[in-house]
Amino acid sequence: MSFENLLSILKNYIKNGYKNTIVTDLRDSRVREIPNIFKDDYVIISLFLEDDKELTRRVAEHDSGFKNASAAIEWNEKIKKLPVLRNEYKIDNTHNSPEKTVEKILEIIK
Repeated sequence: MSFENLLSILKNYIKNGYKNTIVTDLRDSRVREIPNIFKDDYVIISLFLEDDKELTRRVAEHDSGFKNASAAIEWNEKIKKLPVLRNEYKIDNTHNSPEKTVEKILEIIK
């Protein structure tokens, strides 16, 4: 039900002219639905890391929230292996600072 509510909100944003709405932490199955729901009015940015040790380090640094490194590695592997969707861009975030990641995303959405 929450995914359907999110879709309603996003469609309302689009209808009212909002651009570049950020949605995070969708499960893979939901991300795969986006091309069928929004046709061409979307961009998917999928972040992943090539280095499992770096991912484990980052997860361990979390003060709260998601702290399961093995689950993070499993999810990361799935992201890397899934075929790229229409309007999807995958960014290897292993060595990027947050600023560099934002820079890459802004280049994509321009």
